[in-house]
Amino acid sequence: MRKRRLLIICLFFILFIFNTSIINASVPDTVLKQKDAVVTIIIYENDKPLVYGSGFIIDSNGIVATNYHVVSLLFEKQEASIAIKMANGEFIKAQKLLSINEEKDIALIQVESKGLPSARLAKDYKPKQGDEVFVIGSPYGLETTVSNGIISCIRG
Repeated sequence: MRKRRLLIICLFFILFIFNTSIINASVPDTVLKQKDAVVTIIIYENDKPLVYGSGFIIDSNGIVATNYHVVSLLFEKQEASIAIKMANGEFIKAQKLLSINEEKDIALIQVESKGLPSARLAKDYKPKQGDEVFVIGSPYGLETTVSNGIISCIRG
């Protein structure tokens, strides 16, 4: 289960890590350019943190992308609430879930803030088996970590 969750997180963040203008940059430069768009998502129940996950800002007008499994407790627990923490330590308030897709494990969240740092998304990138990837995320609450690996398989 842990490997599956890590694979989902890795595949999810490929969308913004690979951009043709970034591919030729060094990894530290890429991390510095993208990390401000990475957020930590915390799901609480009665002020007790239950789930930590990662997401990233895809639109400076306040749209955050994350995995459905990160926010799924919001549908299961009546007292659940969400907090979104930016890389600089500030919290931004979630307004509503814009879209969810349980099958593809994706959720989009509208937040109140505007003028946010957003990830540069690759428009024409098609992942290929064997491509090297770098992931910026906050797995298990470890904020703004960087990992690398390869795309081992393309599914679905």
